Amino acid sequence: QEEIRKELQIYEENAINEDIETAYVITTDGEVYKCFGTGRRVFPDYDLGDKLYGAMVSHNHLPDLSEYSFSDNDLMLFMEYNLEVLRGFDNKYIYEFTRNPKNLDMQPPDWMNFENYQHAAMIDKARKHGIGYRRRKNDQGTGK
Repeated sequence: QEEIRKELQIYEENAINEDIETAYVITTDGEVYKCFGTGRRVFPDYDLGDKLYGAMVSHNHLPDLSEYSFSDNDLMLFMEYNLEVLRGFDNKYIYEFTRNPKNLDMQPPDWMNFENYQHAAMIDKARKHGIGYRRRKNDQGTGK
């Protein structure tokens, strides 16, 4: 598990500066894939199909397009493919869905702020779906 976390960290450090969304996928069989998308989305479900079930996935969000959390499409991907972990990151934050509902952030007091609005919505949606969701500052990002 520690080796996998290191692989994801290396991908995230490098992908922070990419011009399109990409995803790094580690399947339950240990196969590793990098998927390439567009400015707004990446499609590991189309690229990998059933190989995606139960996988660990990390993907970037472009700084100019990020809402500093997951999108509803990200949540649907996590649920539909029963992903073990889904990570997302941008220049300010790293966020993660897990199967442990105890790993759930508290609502930010300034939830109406643009930087926190989608984060607050994902906290509510994660609670509703019985999954974990956390967000933390991205030390690798530029913080712009």
